[in-house]
Amino acid sequence: MKQLILLSCLFCFNLLQAQKTIEATLDTWHEAASTANFEEYFSSFAEDAYFLGTDASERWSVKQFKNFAKPHFETAPAWEFIPVQRNWKISLVR
Repeated sequence: MKQLILLSCLFCFNLLQAQKTIEATLDTWHEAASTANFEEYFSSFAEDAYFLGTDASERWSVKQFKNFAKPHFETAPAWEFIPVQRNWKISLVR
C-alpha cells in the first residue's frame, strides 16, 4: 500500500512539473511576441511544426508563418497574448 501511495505522489509531482514547464514555455513565447523578438519566438517551433491560426483555414508551415509574421516583428509588440485561463489535459503516451 505504501508503494502505491508513493507512486501516486510521484505521478502527481511529475504532472505538476510538466504543467509548470508548459506554463513557463508559453509565458516565454508570449513575451517574445510582445517584445517583437523574432528569433526567440520562432526558436520554440520544431522545424516541421505547423502554426494553427484563429481561423480554421489558417494552417501554416514554420517557413510560411515566418514569412507572414516577419513584418509584424519589425516593431514591438508583434502581437500580445494575455492569458485569461489555461486548461491542461496531460496523459501518458505508451
